Amino acid sequence: MDKRELNELLRNAIYKRNVKEVERLLKSGADPNYQIPEQEYNGTSEYKHQPYSPLRLVIFIISDAMTVDEELAKDPIVADLLLKYGANAKSAVELIELRYGTYNPKMEITPFSKVLNIVYDAIKE
Repeated sequence: MDKRELNELLRNAIYKRNVKEVERLLKSGADPNYQIPEQEYNGTSEYKHQPYSPLRLVIFIISDAMTVDEELAKDPIVADLLLKYGANAKSAVELIELRYGTYNPKMEITPFSKVLNIVYDAIKE
């Protein structure tokens, strides 16, 4: 399996919120900073608004209104794993601010806010 296939499997595991598979793929060498090239979005919208990296994908999918709480509870775990393996938190912060506005560390504790707190804590380090 080549690197691109491994990284695509990682994206798929994140999308499916399969925590064990995310961890397995990261341990196997998947890149937590892999980026889908801009041209692959075919000009559908601005690249900066897209989930082109693993952590940005976590940020992107947490806003899916159809996701049940049990699934949402996995997003902070996945975000933490990606950061543990070296994911770029600054890129995720850019997407957070584009999609959701200014970060409020005092917001109600939810899976959504837990992901935001994890990402913002990572840029402080």
